[in-house]
This record gives sequence, C-alpha cells and structure tokens, in this order.
Amino acid sequence: MATATAVADLKKQFNTFLRENKCPTGEIVKKKYYFPVNRLKTIYMSMLSATDVQWSQLQVMLTDHVENLDFCYYSWECFASIALQLDVKTMNVYIFTNLLGLTKIPNEKKEDDKLLFHSLTGPISILGLQGIFILVKDYNLECPNIYGKLYNFFTTDMFNYRYKTRLFYLADIFLRSTHLPELLVAAFIKRMARLSLIAPPTDIKIMVAFIGNLLIRHPPLKVLIQNDSVVGSDPYIFDEKDPLKSNALNSSLWELVSLKQHILPKVSKSVNFIFKKLPQVEWDVSELLNDSYENMIDEEFKTEFQKVSLTYEKPTSYAVPLSNHFDDLWTLD
Repeated sequence: MATATAVADLKKQFNTFLRENKCPTGEIVKKKYYFPVNRLKTIYMSMLSATDVQWSQLQVMLTDHVENLDFCYYSWECFASIALQLDVKTMNVYIFTNLLGLTKIPNEKKEDDKLLFHSLTGPISILGLQGIFILVKDYNLECPNIYGKLYNFFTTDMFNYRYKTRLFYLADIFLRSTHLPELLVAAFIKRMARLSLIAPPTDIKIMVAFIGNLLIRHPPLKVLIQNDSVVGSDPYIFDEKDPLKSNALNSSLWELVSLKQHILPKVSKSVNFIFKKLPQVEWDVSELLNDSYENMIDEEFKTEFQKVSLTYEKPTSYAVPLSNHFDDLWTLD
C-alpha cells in the first residue's frame, strides 16, 4: 500500500510539472522561454528519497520524456546540483545512477556534466567511473588525469565504502592495457601493497591477486620483487597525489613478504607467487569480489589437516606410558 501511495504522489508531482511546462502562469509567460527546472529537481529529489519505490516504476514514468532534448538538458542541470549534495545514507544511489544512464546528454553538455562526476569524491564518483570509461573508450571523450583520479581512490577510507568491490572491478578494467607506462602501473602496485597491510582479509586477497595480474601484464616490473638493495627507508611516497611522482619503481614489494606471516592461512598462501615463477595465466579477480568472512571460515572448516600423533611411546596398558617417569615423580594414594 505504501508503494502505491508513493508512486501516486510522484505521478501527481510529475503531472503538475508537465502542466506548468505546457501552460505557464501569467507571471512566468512574460519570459521568452521558461522550463520548470526547480520543480523537476524536486521530483528527482523525491525519487531518490523514496524508500518503497522500484526503479521499474520510475522508468515507466520517464520513458516518454527522456527523448525530449529540453527535458534532458535541464535534467542534467538537476543531476549536477543533486550530485553535489547527494547523501548516500538517505538517498538511493542505485536509482540516481540509473537516472544518469536513462537520460540522454545533449552535445553541448557532454563535456561539462560528464566530467562533473569525475571531479567529485566518495562513492558516487566511484559509480561514475564506469560511465567515464565507456565515454573514453567508445566516444573518444578526453578525460584529464583519469588514472590519477583512479589512483587517489585507493586510500584507507576505501575499506568503508559500500561500493569498494565496484572500485576493484573498474580498476581492473582501466589497468587491463599492456601499453600503460610502467611508472604508472608500479605506483598502483605499491599503493595496493601498502594498503594490504591494514586491509580486511577479504580485501587483501583481492589486492594481492590484482598485484599479481599487473606483474604478469608488465614483466619488467618483476624488478619490484627482485629488488635486493638495502635502504634506510622505503623510497615510495604514499601520500603523493600524482602516481608518476610517487617513486614507486625504486621501491620493492616488502609488504607482500610481510603478509607471508599473516595469521590467516588463506592470506598467507595468497602471496606465495612472489617466491616462485609467475604463472602465465592471470588470476580471476571477479571470483574474489564476492568473498566474505563467512566463506573464509567455511573453507577453513572444510580443510583436511594431517593427523599428528600426540604420543611417541606406545603404552603397554591402559593410559600408562612405556617409561616409569610417572612413578618416579608421583605417588598415587
């Protein structure tokens, strides 16, 4: 019942918007051109705040209007304003990203509005990465410093994001090319290696596999494993925003060597590749994205361990060892 009421309220707001757009009031009609953009923004805010409305219901409501260039133009003005005040705790980010995908972008707004989400921070910017990748790949959109932006997503705060698995997935897509500068790839490797020291176990396995894949794609970067030089401190600059200035190539993967001593066997085994020859086939990172503590515990319970003997002397009678040390040290009354 609540869903029907919410949908009816949204339809009522939308019909009011359409009437005002078609027949403006006397004061508004004096303007050469008028579009009720404020009312449209209110409708979008109501859509994002509604907790009991399905995206399919909203899609039906908007389908007939997203072909209208004026509607799309002013919708993107609303999106730009909403994105700056988007609260992922109270607003439905899933519906917002679907709205972005449904609404066409007029040519004159492509550069400004698409790159707006590139300049934001936090979860909404992570969700916008995939759209930026499609625009760069399929439509040759120039996106300045896109790898620098991606690099700065990998911070200690990322482990608190709901969409961190999406970040790993998209980073794998962006870094799949074998023609990227080795200095850039080395910076990503070192950033993930350093973060793995404080990451949850499930994320450590993802980042270690990611590092292994990058080393397979860029064989010259094996120097990070084989770097035996002795230095007073790690030359890698973790706080550097520009990955090309992070001095990553002069460092080594000592972090992965440290993870060999991790208390969890699954994590400890995941870094074994640095002590062996790298495989020819990459690890499937997508299989690790849905990993959880429950899965790790279940795997540990299913592991068969070799039975170890608890005594090295075969007793001659019930619960009595072969030697007489017990009788020498104890007297039973």
